[in-house]
Order: sequence, then C-alpha cells, then structure tokens
Amino acid sequence: MSYVLYGLFNIIYQIITFWLLLMANTYFNDAFIPNSFLWKDGKPREDLFGAGVMQTIILLIEAGLLMLLMYYINKRYLLSFTKGDNGNTIVLWTAGIYSFITVAFIIVLIYTAFK
Repeated sequence: MSYVLYGLFNIIYQIITFWLLLMANTYFNDAFIPNSFLWKDGKPREDLFGAGVMQTIILLIEAGLLMLLMYYINKRYLLSFTKGDNGNTIVLWTAGIYSFITVAFIIVLIYTAFK
C-alpha cells in the first residue's frame, strides 16, 4: 500500500508541475525577461531568440526547484518504511524519470510558444 501511495503522489505531483510551469510560462515569467529582448526602437522584435533562451532557462530553473522539492518529500517518505539502500535507489530513479518527463514538456512548451 505504501508504494501505491508513493506512485499516486508522484503522478499527481507531475500533473501539478505541468500546470505550474504552464501558468508560470504564460503569466509570470515575462517579468524576468528584459525588455531589450522583446522590443527594439519601440517596436516588437522580429527575432525573439534571446527571449526564448531566457524563457527556457527560467523554466528549467523552476523545474529544478520543483524536482528538488519532490526529491526531498519522496526521500523522507520512502526512508520511513524501506530498509537499506533500496529507498535511495527508488528516489533517484523517480527523480530521473520526473526530470526527463518535465524537460520533454518544457521543450514542447517552448517549441509551440515560439513556432
């Protein structure tokens, strides 16, 4: 039963992470991008490469912070009922899979935003 709760928590956490990253990318991250990447001589830039790079870096930092939070919650939960090094291995595998899925989501998000 403990592993079922662990898996369910991680699936829900992944969905919440997608929602948080999407909302941050849509509404909040523009505050961190300098206007020089978006405007030139009072007109919108045609080349938004700099803005795209900054937005990607910001999203990766946010995803990294969310991954660290998930890692510590998982580690604390798993070490409470597993014996030995098995809990650490499971937590590291979970963090790796979470990171892969989240980076793939960020790539799709940035690709569709700047296409």
